[in-house]
Amino acid sequence: MRGAAARQGGVVVRSVQALVVGFVAAMLATVVSTWALDAAGLVSREMLLAERPLTDFIWRPDALSWVVGLLAGIAGMLSLTSKKSGSLVGVLISVTTVPAAANVAVAAAYGVWHEAAGSALQLVVNLAAIVLAGLLTLLVQRSWWRRVARRSRQPVPRQRADRDPASARTDPSSGGHRSS
Repeated sequence: MRGAAARQGGVVVRSVQALVVGFVAAMLATVVSTWALDAAGLVSREMLLAERPLTDFIWRPDALSWVVGLLAGIAGMLSLTSKKSGSLVGVLISVTTVPAAANVAVAAAYGVWHEAAGSALQLVVNLAAIVLAGLLTLLVQRSWWRRVARRSRQPVPRQRADRDPASARTDPSSGGHRSS
């Protein structure tokens, strides 16, 4: 996202390639794992088709999908840009993308194409929201820090010599500096 904010096309292309390759590899591994677990009798197509009211959101995206993705993108970017990134970023992004990607793969492994398509749409919505929120967060931060830098370059108002320093008021609009 920093590449997009800084208009660095090469960085954006490499990032998208890494994202696509990573998701495709993980989803293929999940398909193979699903087949192996099915062969071992540990999972079945019926488990996928059973009622799952607490996890239907994984393959039925709605407005809250955007909200969750936007919040994850904002939190992730703030964490990265504040040098306080750690496992939180990975957790926030994973919570919004891994279930959908895994469900695409499991549904595809069992040939439940409507659920695979819904999960794929959920994944696209989440990724789009994360990228959009991250990019907007960077742009807001850039604007904020430019404003801070501009204000710090302004001359500090000096106290008039004919006034007693103890009697000078503090002017809140001058950043806490005493006004004359």
